Amino acid sequence: MRVLRWVLLILAILWLPAVIIRHGADEISAHLAMGFTVFIFFSLIAMPVFGLVKSLMALERYITGHPQMRRLERMRNGLCVDCGYDLRGNVSGVCPECGTPITSRA
Repeated sequence: MRVLRWVLLILAILWLPAVIIRHGADEISAHLAMGFTVFIFFSLIAMPVFGLVKSLMALERYITGHPQMRRLERMRNGLCVDCGYDLRGNVSGVCPECGTPITSRA
């Protein structure tokens, strides 16, 4: 990965003077201004929004992935609270997958 970064950096350093010679400094400054605008957009708008969305997704994952929430959800859906095995139609009172006694649904 480091080698790729160095190769790209060297290519960029070699590429910039060739572009300046070919197109002239005025066109390059227009491209740099546009690049700065894109940089401002991403750094001030897009990245904070992306960070907020990722934080909310992580919070939702934490809440729904919490062991107690998982156990309650499994109990509501008729699954074994330990392994998640489908217990619909089971009359033995024990999970056939892991041997956990079936708790009653409230």
